[in-house]
Amino acid sequence: MNILLIYPSLYRVSGLPVGLSSLATYIIQHGHNVDIFDTTFYPPPGETSTDDFRDQVGMSKKLVNAKEIKDNAESVDIHQDLEKLFLKINPEIVGVTLSEPTYQTGISLIQFIKKNIPKHL
Repeated sequence: MNILLIYPSLYRVSGLPVGLSSLATYIIQHGHNVDIFDTTFYPPPGETSTDDFRDQVGMSKKLVNAKEIKDNAESVDIHQDLEKLFLKINPEIVGVTLSEPTYQTGISLIQFIKKNIPKHL
């Protein structure tokens, strides 16, 4: 069985939650295929960086070479990539992990799937 787990992460905040990693491991150990769609390097719609905000509130220092760092912001569409992954793996089950800071991103991905890939929801 093909299973897709979606992790709507905050922009440039990397690291999978232990629970999600444990769930994926458990599923694999029981003979199923798992793919994880991680949104870490997709900027939120209408936003290209949260670096200024993080610097202002003291979460992190602004990178000196931020413009040199390449991520998905300039060349990739989160919905297009999600749809490509669906077509590639044809999941029978889709799981989405949500927390308060990533709630809107997760809901927007679920709505996209429901509207554009309805056989999966």
